[in-house]
Amino acid sequence: MSQDEMKSNVEQLAKLQTGLETARDELDGINEEERLLEWEQSFFPQLNSMFQMKEPYDKLWNTAWTFHQKHENWTNGRLIITPFLDLIAINIFILYISKLLSTRNIKNVLIFHFYIVLALFNQNYRGKG
Repeated sequence: MSQDEMKSNVEQLAKLQTGLETARDELDGINEEERLLEWEQSFFPQLNSMFQMKEPYDKLWNTAWTFHQKHENWTNGRLIITPFLDLIAINIFILYISKLLSTRNIKNVLIFHFYIVLALFNQNYRGKG
């Protein structure tokens, strides 16, 4: 299957999703009007089944499209786990700051400034690479 076909399927499913959500909003509006008029509210089971029937196709084509877009980086690019490393670094940084603030030692303040400069350099370097 070509890239254009995958992209087209994802776009068509997105349009279908938008249409289904619009229909659901309109039907919710009808139900609200019925409630205000104290009428029996209508039930639209077909709409929920349409959402459920669309879901496997949505997962399939979005997964295929995402894989097609990113497989080159995954297979030939460098392994990037920076979001996880950043979370670990942030936790260590918070613990270090709390210790630094409790000691108020000039050596610790200088080390703190060094880490900030290093983090900024690392962020800029990572952004260019």
